[in-house]
Amino acid sequence: AGLQPLQALPLTQLNLQTSELDLSALSVKAPQTRIKGRAVLAARARDAPISATLQVDNALPGRWNEGRLPVQHITAELRGDLRQPDRLEAQAFDIRLADAKSPAGRLVVSAVWQGHELKLDARLNAVMPQRLDSRAAAMKLSGPVQATLRGLPAPGGNTAPAAAASKSASAPGAASANAASQVSPSLSWKIDLNGTLDAAPQPVQLAMEGNATDQRLEITQMRAASGNATANLRALLQRVGKAGTAAASSGRDARDGRDWQLETTGALVDFDPKPWFPGDPGSAWRQGPHRLSADWRFDLRLPANVANLPAFELAQRLAGNGTLRVHDSVLAGVPVSADVKLGYTQATAPAVAQLLGDIQLGNNRISIDGRGDPAGNGQADRWRAELKGDALATLAPLMRLYPALANWAPRQGTATAVVAADGRWPHVRTEGNLRISQLQSGTLSVATAQADWRLDSSGDKALSVKLDLAGLVFGGQRADHLRADLSGTLADHRIDINAAMPLLPPEAAVQLLGVQAQSGTRAQMLGRGAWLPDPVGSKEGGGRWRARIDRLVVGSWDGSPTDGAPA
Repeated sequence: AGLQPLQALPLTQLNLQTSELDLSALSVKAPQTRIKGRAVLAARARDAPISATLQVDNALPGRWNEGRLPVQHITAELRGDLRQPDRLEAQAFDIRLADAKSPAGRLVVSAVWQGHELKLDARLNAVMPQRLDSRAAAMKLSGPVQATLRGLPAPGGNTAPAAAASKSASAPGAASANAASQVSPSLSWKIDLNGTLDAAPQPVQLAMEGNATDQRLEITQMRAASGNATANLRALLQRVGKAGTAAASSGRDARDGRDWQLETTGALVDFDPKPWFPGDPGSAWRQGPHRLSADWRFDLRLPANVANLPAFELAQRLAGNGTLRVHDSVLAGVPVSADVKLGYTQATAPAVAQLLGDIQLGNNRISIDGRGDPAGNGQADRWRAELKGDALATLAPLMRLYPALANWAPRQGTATAVVAADGRWPHVRTEGNLRISQLQSGTLSVATAQADWRLDSSGDKALSVKLDLAGLVFGGQRADHLRADLSGTLADHRIDINAAMPLLPPEAAVQLLGVQAQSGTRAQMLGRGAWLPDPVGSKEGGGRWRARIDRLVVGSWDGSPTDGAPA
């Protein structure tokens, strides 16, 4: 370091060096590196520019998902001037990217930070995202990236715009300046990249332009293209006032507690998402094939706490209009189509919203019809869903896309179901039925299954649940029949479960209890159960279920289909 203690500029030079620096030694979340670097600060005089140069070499580059840093070399030059303390320039910021084997492209950035605004101008040169992270796109991209951030603290140490404005509000002629400077932090960007796919010499394009604040996000244009396949999107998400007007860009009264409004349109044409989102190596997603064609248009009102709502409750509180149509599409080789319509008319209260959906997955169909008042208390909500699964095995490739479900992909079977629900959780009334035939899924096999139910979460209305399974095999264990019957109310109900298995009774049961040794075993359990809801006012609407066993009988079974008590 160069010091002049008695001068106006006491620090004239600073030289920092490091070698063999491993960032992972400083934090378990940091990547493994072997960095050699040098930073030099030079300030010759108070009336001369101040410069800083940086040079970093990483001898251990690698992919981010492998615990490495995909950067091999960095050089940068920064300039400032004490006569303009609110201005800082990065004239040449050169980043050379690489994985453990070879270069992965180059990123060149220049920047000007003046006052409360930072402008970035970058260019990608032959950047290969999949060499930076194996889960990223397998392509080579080049082109400009521009961004502007406003509302930042000034580099000279001045406070943020809003705070600075409040301090100078009493100064003569400051009113107009303060009005211009009292803005929330904001970001605007523009991306225009072109390149080719790794797997084929096919051109790709990625273009996006938009802006954002803490109250508003707008994507004015987003386009991804690969050959003749395209994806286009426009979207606007913003806080709105009680009357549906856009909230102001500053002021606490426009922040928390206000609803969100989402307007979006877009289209997919023969779009294959795999080159853009390849997923983990060896995953079912990478096997494909995928091809999506769709178009949508939505204008939605979302609750202020949308991020914390369960999916079903969010669906009940959606208000808006729009359509979604998926056609001529394949996901993991399974034909997919959908037609969804959302309607909202304030004048038709109390049933102001309607959701109609028809979804086809392979040879299986799901229909949804929902009506209600998103702004109401849920008393007008009515939902009905119907499943017609004529070929459950055709869903297997879709289930393999999710590792947790891959082992349960169905090999055969059919299913039909009807579910109806009135109200809104935690005050819901539901009834329905389910029929399954010849299901084989993972280690589960069911010859036939029937379920019928009717229940009310209020706790004092009649409850009825009946379940009847035949030919049940699970994990090597077999039951010829399994029947369950619940009756009463949710707050107090009777439980009756019968099971018959082709297993001989235990020898101890034969000798000590006098059980007849026949070809199988039959068991019956009688008991009572009660649902204990959480205290009144609980937002989650949860509770506890408590049960006791009144009688348990185990006996022999001769293979007959009767429902009598065990012998």
